[in-house]
Amino acid sequence: SKVTVKHADAIRVMSQGQKEKLIRHKITSQKIHVISTPVDIIKFDRFDAGLVKRYQKIGRPIVLHISRHDKVKDFRTLIKSFELVYASHPTAILWQVGAGLKYSELHTHVPKRNFKLEGRRRAEDMIEINHAADVFVLSSFSESFGKVLVEAAACGRSIVSTETTGAHEIITNRQTGYLVPIRDYRKLAEKINYLIDNPEVRSEMGQAAKEMVWRKYSDNIQKIINLWQSLVDRKK
Repeated sequence: SKVTVKHADAIRVMSQGQKEKLIRHKITSQKIHVISTPVDIIKFDRFDAGLVKRYQKIGRPIVLHISRHDKVKDFRTLIKSFELVYASHPTAILWQVGAGLKYSELHTHVPKRNFKLEGRRRAEDMIEINHAADVFVLSSFSESFGKVLVEAAACGRSIVSTETTGAHEIITNRQTGYLVPIRDYRKLAEKINYLIDNPEVRSEMGQAAKEMVWRKYSDNIQKIINLWQSLVDRKK
């Protein structure tokens, strides 16, 4: 890729952090365009309220984590942080979707009843799942972007994430979510506990996050089309 990008007419990257990395590799900044992965923001306002209520009917705090099974997602930090959440909120549930984890793999003292572990779900299922969550959490030690953060924000969820390159691009700390140091499970738990204990803050932060994604990501498909069209026009 180091060879290829030098010959490109334009380069689209997911975040400002990626752009800065390419600039450090002597790529001309004018060639680099920051346009993140397109997200269909509108569809996240169209959800089955009855299904969301069924997910929430147990009345227990739901901490949601969505990711594939990959070591960069840092499940150990996730589990260690949830152990501290459990100590303060014994009824809390960690709902993990996408990785297909087994309880026996977690090596935790937190009871099995406090976990809801699933494999991959249909993309359309994730709308109601996000709306059912009290707090969305991401524990990765590396994320170039973090589409799940945008989707959670589009559902008005409060977010706690490690401060990866992608999370920095999406979250304004203390306004649209909380950023904590990578692998710092204590800080991760501290912010999750705070949001569970403060529903008004959760609501305000979730609304601010939703407004942010509409401003920053609702027209990304058109931005990509415009970039491609400018390249075609330049070659005519």
